Amino acid sequence: MTEKSDRKKVTEKTQMQKKIILSKMQPNIKYKVEEVAVWLEVGRTRTRNLLKLLVDDGKIVETGTTKMKRYQIVGSGSA
Repeated sequence: MTEKSDRKKVTEKTQMQKKIILSKMQPNIKYKVEEVAVWLEVGRTRTRNLLKLLVDDGKIVETGTTKMKRYQIVGSGSA
């Protein structure tokens, strides 16, 4: 089963990887791309793409730029 989102297919594998990211992220903790890549056992490029999808969905926020970029889950405890 696939869903359409902005002309791109979102596969079940992508949905599952996004759920894994959200389930492992803790409130008030910022994560690097490399840390998330280890959870999923995928490369940094794939991980960045997944994180961008979650940012676009409003599930997580990104802070910093380039090498200092970090990702944090949106939750009741985050400021």
